[in-house]
Amino acid sequence: MQVVIPCKAFGSGKSRLSACLESVSRQELCKSLFVRTLDLAMRTFSRQQICVVTNDENAIALARSLSIECVIDPGRGLNEGLETAKREMLRATRAAGAMLVLPIDLPYADKQIISSFCESDKEIVIAPDDGRTGTNLLRIRARALKEFAFEFGEGSYERHLAQARAKGLSVETVTDWRLGFDLDGPAQYSSWTRCKEDAAVI
Repeated sequence: MQVVIPCKAFGSGKSRLSACLESVSRQELCKSLFVRTLDLAMRTFSRQQICVVTNDENAIALARSLSIECVIDPGRGLNEGLETAKREMLRATRAAGAMLVLPIDLPYADKQIISSFCESDKEIVIAPDDGRTGTNLLRIRARALKEFAFEFGEGSYERHLAQARAKGLSVETVTDWRLGFDLDGPAQYSSWTRCKEDAAVI
């Protein structure tokens, strides 16, 4: 299993939260989410299985300080960044089991649900967001990597499903609230902060 963590530049990430967070706060949030995701990945997989795709110098420095490999994102969007990482993996023959795309904005994801998600024997496994429009978590078995293209973005869940079916690949949808919640817009951010405050009170 190769775990790929895509990370936009901290300064430009989470732009949809600009209505409720100023730039510096969004940058700090992105960094904290990235650090949390690195920790989650290291508790679930070995460091040799983890790869960060980014062009943010701070993210690169953080990852390399933990002996985690980095692939430089060419800056042409998430899908191109992931394709770059996939090509690197295939060239180095390190995708012997599967490739897991683990975004940084899943604040409720934990080791148990990530491990369970990866146990499926299907060639493509998808965890959609709560609205079943986007793709929050995606795992691709090695035998399907070369022919399966990343289609993240609005409506990606249906596009990923349709692509898998069109290519004759077995596919499974995993629905779990820990994977369905992504810290995307102001409503999700408000819900997440309320939960953190309630937990602090308890």
